[in-house]
Amino acid sequence: MFPHPGFRPAQSAVEENRLGQQALWTLGVSGDWPILLATIESAVGMPSVRQLLRTHHYWRLKGITCDLVILNVHPFSYMQELSDELLATAMASSEAGLLDRPGGVFVRRADLLTPEDITLLKAMARVQVNCDGLGLGNFLEFPGVEDRYPPKLEIMNRDIVPLGTVAIHATTADPGTGLQCFNGLGGFNENGEYEIHLTGSDLPPAPWINVVGNPVGGFVVSEGGSGTTWAGNSFFYRLTPWHNDPVRDPSSDCVFLRDDTNGDLWTATPCPIREPTPYRVRHGAGYSVFDHDHKGLASSLRLGVDRTDPVKISILTLRNDGKARKKLTLTWYLEWVLGVTREKTQYQVRTEFDEETQSMFARNYFDADFAANVAFASVSERVAYYTADRREFLGRNGTISSPAALERAGLSGSIGATIDPCCALQVSVVLEPGESRDIVMLLGAAESEDAVRQIIGRHRAPAAANRAVSANTEAWENRLATVKVRTPEPTFDLMVNRWALYQALSCRMWARSALYQSSGAFGFRDQLQDVMAFVYTDPQIAREHILRAASRQFVEGDVQHWWHPQTGRGVRTRFSDDLVWLPYVIDHYVTVASDQEIFDVEAPYLTMRQLNPDEHEIYDLPKDSGEAGTIYDHCVRALRRACTKGVHGLPLIGSGDWNDGMNRVGIEGKGESVWLAWFLITTLRKFAAQAEKRGDAAMRDEVLAKADGYAEAVERSAWDGEWYRRAYFDDGSPLGSRTSDECKIDSIAQSWSVISGAGKPERARIAMESLNKYLVREDERIVTLLTPPFDKTTHDPGYIQGYLPGVRENGAQYTHAALWVVLATALQGDGDRAFELFQMLNPIIHSDTPDGVDIYKVEPYVVAADVYTAKGHVGRGGWTWYTGSASWMYRVALESILGFQQRGEMLFIEPCIPTSWKEFTIEYRFGTSTYEITVENPDGLQNGAVELSVDGNGTEKGIHLRDDGKRHRVTATLRSSSSVQSQQAKARL
Repeated sequence: MFPHPGFRPAQSAVEENRLGQQALWTLGVSGDWPILLATIESAVGMPSVRQLLRTHHYWRLKGITCDLVILNVHPFSYMQELSDELLATAMASSEAGLLDRPGGVFVRRADLLTPEDITLLKAMARVQVNCDGLGLGNFLEFPGVEDRYPPKLEIMNRDIVPLGTVAIHATTADPGTGLQCFNGLGGFNENGEYEIHLTGSDLPPAPWINVVGNPVGGFVVSEGGSGTTWAGNSFFYRLTPWHNDPVRDPSSDCVFLRDDTNGDLWTATPCPIREPTPYRVRHGAGYSVFDHDHKGLASSLRLGVDRTDPVKISILTLRNDGKARKKLTLTWYLEWVLGVTREKTQYQVRTEFDEETQSMFARNYFDADFAANVAFASVSERVAYYTADRREFLGRNGTISSPAALERAGLSGSIGATIDPCCALQVSVVLEPGESRDIVMLLGAAESEDAVRQIIGRHRAPAAANRAVSANTEAWENRLATVKVRTPEPTFDLMVNRWALYQALSCRMWARSALYQSSGAFGFRDQLQDVMAFVYTDPQIAREHILRAASRQFVEGDVQHWWHPQTGRGVRTRFSDDLVWLPYVIDHYVTVASDQEIFDVEAPYLTMRQLNPDEHEIYDLPKDSGEAGTIYDHCVRALRRACTKGVHGLPLIGSGDWNDGMNRVGIEGKGESVWLAWFLITTLRKFAAQAEKRGDAAMRDEVLAKADGYAEAVERSAWDGEWYRRAYFDDGSPLGSRTSDECKIDSIAQSWSVISGAGKPERARIAMESLNKYLVREDERIVTLLTPPFDKTTHDPGYIQGYLPGVRENGAQYTHAALWVVLATALQGDGDRAFELFQMLNPIIHSDTPDGVDIYKVEPYVVAADVYTAKGHVGRGGWTWYTGSASWMYRVALESILGFQQRGEMLFIEPCIPTSWKEFTIEYRFGTSTYEITVENPDGLQNGAVELSVDGNGTEKGIHLRDDGKRHRVTATLRSSSSVQSQQAKARL
């Protein structure tokens, strides 16, 4: 591209976006398609024009659409030969019918356009060519461009191998690391961080990442280096690219270090330039750290966020451990996106350098929702050189592992519009022997330049940056310390005390992005389930999200399946279970937090056209209906809408229930769901209790009658002899039956027969035995969702069959459902089996040896959404981090196995544990008080009655929680029911 100065707006950013679109319309260009801008100055270039017209025709035949704009830049004269020839040539071509039509050809004269219009065209064009009559092969050549760049760097003592060819020597990290569960690459240190040791070519078989977020921004970082960063929304406003490439794990945000004495070049992270010397990577709650030593220069790169500002804070600490002065050049490089993908926005970004803050600012005025945003990259040191030209930095066909600019003496200072944008900031650092220095790099965005300057002012100084990252780390430590457990199994404790809850809040709730998926959206049922895990540590987060979710309900009672928070756009669907999660989750929140007042809070209803009979979803922007109702009313409306009935008396499955992939089971509107019946029974009975508390006897009776009807229908029509069926197709054929050719048995129909408490006890017991027999693969330590997988069945269940057999929902372990198996097993009182199944799902166990790492591949410290059973991939972890399994793992461990049951200001201990556990402890911070709970199991029981003693005083049933600022000691002794009754009888005597 030919660089041009950026145009500076006189109007606001939003107004400029509107005027920019109007300017395109004035030019007659739609702006809906990529633009190829061709400039022609004389008739010599007509052969090039003809080639372009033929090329445009060829592209159309191949389904590639673009606007071809031919700009006549010949100086004005009364003779119009060139203009006439251009028009005649276009009219005689195959594209004649597309003149001045979207996706067609536009012939324009430069002398009739304003300079701003021409600049806009060049800014919007994906490709710019100069029609000079030469062949197409010369169109994208830029003679003389390299001459504008700084000269090559002269190194007097160059003694390194060329860039990109560093010798790599694979070694295994020292097993004597003192790390818990060390697997040859990493393990847990004493602070609960996951510590990874990398040397030479050693890398995990898949990226092992950390997702660091706050409510307004965040970033993803792997063991190789920094990934995507966002502000506001992790999908619609990414500051740097999200690559979704677990094979290469490319980095578009990295810190290069160059020793100016000898030309050595390396990065502060293991990638993109690989060093033979070791790196130590530590992932923690709210931060990651990279430690490295290069020939006596120690570096430590600490990445974190502020608690409330949309800014990623990188603090690089350099220390000269050598005996000679170190003269270094630090170059921070990143690629701007300011939208969804760099490919779409790369010619929409305008950059400038702000001397006052030593920062590069970047804007994208063409994004209607974020046009006012100003992105920034700021360094605490004075910037010696900078460029916003990605081609300059990487070089033509260059790579980030061998950037051309770092072999030159500086950067060109190119900024503005119409260039492929990046940010490269270069600073000089001189360190005397023994000297150390902190260098801060800030990356973020805000809604105005003033707001940006304030954020930079708050965090640019090294001391301030360190305080901000430390304060966020301390906030995480305080949050995670609300409930701390210590059991005989340390791997269980690590997941409960730190990683499961951190994953649920940082990734699922705040970031809504990770390596394998990045949505930025709220799923109605998804984040509602997530917040159920926060009721002990952050009940306010749970409350706020319940109100947020309620506001996404339509007047008819159904809800948006998912929506983007910035705009409210989302999908209206026929999913049958979404809306039921609202009353289900509210019951859990109210029970624990004792917040009955939430039922009286009002939330609006949405309105939008309903689905046509042939539609299964609509993506659109709903409107505020002008109608509002209390949260209680929202629950009533949801349940009444959800309580449908098919020919078997079961609820209609719609376009899917909990398993989205079964979206064609009820495609005609007649299919029914057995699991949904269990779920509705559970929720209706819970809501009946809430209705009774409010004195709403009519609603209580209504929902209890519906629950009883579903319970009778399940037992009458869904029992298959050894297990419960999963669903019925539109034609009445069963799914999840012995008569099914595939998916003969499905997990959740069995587990929820127990969880709901509605299954006949003997049938529920047999169903769980069948589940264990057919769905638990003991040798591979996998709990599958269904078997056999869908493959060739003539009954089309939906897109679940599009997955390979043994991948994701299609016969693999779907961890969300597998945790329900653990929950059901604990509810049956089988502590040994419940814990055994839990450990099958524990990622630490899957990767505690080098062989385990080779099989499981993904992170050992966070929950994976799925584990494959496909041939050749048995035991391989699927996508990690962005899964609702994290919150369910936390709850099942704490509430169902350890028996931590809080109901308002009463706490009950009802464990279901392995017989080998003689003791475990729970420390619970309730307000300003702390309860140290020791659970004793002297008789080796799995469950039973609990004798409680609080501060030496016996209690009958539970612990009355008091926020009195004191430390209370509780002893809970597990006894058989008969033993407790005998002791009570003796006490009465």
